Amino acid sequence: MHKRFLFLFVLAAGALFLLAGCACAASEVVADEAPASSSSAKVVDKPAPASSSSASSSKPKPEPEPEPEPAPEPFYVLISGNDTREGTPVTTGHGADDGSRSDTMMIARVDPATYLITLVTIPRDTRTVMDEGDTCKINEAYNRGGMPLEIKQVEKLTGVPMKYYFNMTFVQFAQFVDSLGGISVHIPLYVELKNVLTDSETISFAPGDYHLNGAEALVFARNRKTYSGESQDATRQIQDRYLVQRFIEFTASQSDEAIDTYVKSLIENTDTNFTEEELGELVKDFAHHKDQIHFLSGTGPWQGALDESVGLWLTYGDDESWHELMRVVGEGGDPTTVVSLP
Repeated sequence: MHKRFLFLFVLAAGALFLLAGCACAASEVVADEAPASSSSAKVVDKPAPASSSSASSSKPKPEPEPEPEPAPEPFYVLISGNDTREGTPVTTGHGADDGSRSDTMMIARVDPATYLITLVTIPRDTRTVMDEGDTCKINEAYNRGGMPLEIKQVEKLTGVPMKYYFNMTFVQFAQFVDSLGGISVHIPLYVELKNVLTDSETISFAPGDYHLNGAEALVFARNRKTYSGESQDATRQIQDRYLVQRFIEFTASQSDEAIDTYVKSLIENTDTNFTEEELGELVKDFAHHKDQIHFLSGTGPWQGALDESVGLWLTYGDDESWHELMRVVGEGGDPTTVVSLP
């Protein structure tokens, strides 16, 4: 009995030993397979493989294309020649003791993007009404208030702003032409007029090609009485616009150094709100594109009659016709499609 009990005790102890060993082994297996806790595990960060998007972002991005500069806007210039006799022997009459008026007036639309220059004459007999309410010729504005009043009346007539202006006397015009070394022109009709610079000699030209000095160019610009009919002044305006065109064409054919000289002379021989620097830059830009320069030329309404209510010969031009003319000019069109030449 005692032996049997001992045997059973040994067998049970062995079994317990085996069970304890299995449990221990099982706990080790479970410990090996269980995930490490955040408190006990040591995490080693590994760089993630670069994605296609991050790889491409590491490359330098190309510089954006610069936006093109906006094209320069067209602008208007008032060109005026007054009839003052200052600097001449003349002491009485027009331009002397009875005041000075605009002898010729034109506006130039300048388009720096297309190099189009459009010249439009404002006939000096154009009817205008002053602030005081009286009716007179538009060239009277200069006599009453100089260039500020003339610009005001021109802007009221045309409906466009004058960004710049030039105003010359007879003497300044001749001096400027001489500073260019003269100007080559074609004279289509007979010209004859007293030389106002000396008030003595008469200068005349038969039709033909000429190279004119300052005094001769002034005679060509002023002559009208050898032309016939009521279109005398309108015909003279054609040659005035032609002279301005020839000055531009001549200057545009010169070197930058020569342009500096001519611009300086123009500034010295005119009243203008251009600075020498900005005028020089403008002229050089046109000169560098001289093959692209083109001109249109015309006039405002030029036909008229004696207005007995004021005792003056005035043109028929009205606001409606002028605004239509300036609409066409503003669109880069030909002014002669609105107002025919004489």
